[in-house]
Amino acid sequence: MSISNAKMVGARPILKRFVAPGVIVLAGMMLGTASSAADLDGLKASSGTYVNDPGHTRFLWRIEHLGLTNYTARINDVDIQLMFDANDVASSSVTAVIDPKSVDTGYVGEEDFDNKIATDEGILNATAHPTIEFTSTTIVKTGPKTMAVTGDLTLLGVTRPVTLDVVLSGSTDEHPFVNVPALGFAATATVDRTEFGLDFLSGAGLGDQLEIEIHAEFIRQ
Repeated sequence: MSISNAKMVGARPILKRFVAPGVIVLAGMMLGTASSAADLDGLKASSGTYVNDPGHTRFLWRIEHLGLTNYTARINDVDIQLMFDANDVASSSVTAVIDPKSVDTGYVGEEDFDNKIATDEGILNATAHPTIEFTSTTIVKTGPKTMAVTGDLTLLGVTRPVTLDVVLSGSTDEHPFVNVPALGFAATATVDRTEFGLDFLSGAGLGDQLEIEIHAEFIRQ
């Protein structure tokens, strides 16, 4: 997929989104440059504030369906801000704001299934809860390129701690299209949806464990 400068940097008012009511803003910027003291193996990107490139961000979720398969869908509108410390990854922090109305099931049929999942009061109830939010509280390095990122996930107005297993997918000191440092991360987590009050068809066809998978490129601002 090609990237244009306009799409990657400043195409979305991401920082404006992070000052909206109910969204926690992470203050301050970790300064410094990536060097021989870089905290992750092979890291080439420097410290600073990064935001995800929407065109190269994928937020997938899976849930067991009828004991037969994992029903898989995605959410398209995801804004992530990363305050990255290249020399001490544990000092980094991340926030994410997810729009539940952008759920994309790929369902083919007469019913607007995406809208049902997004707005039904028994499911994501996006009218009453227009954002899903995550704010990191701790980051622990678990391997040369891996981290455990624990934070507060707010879903349906309920906040619970969640830990994501994160791996550094790649990095560069100069993105070829926008000439600034860039990072790539992949993350996975498993969430008990019933802990957030999301109990639609729990025990009646749908599993309780919600598997989350995220792939994202980040551009330094």
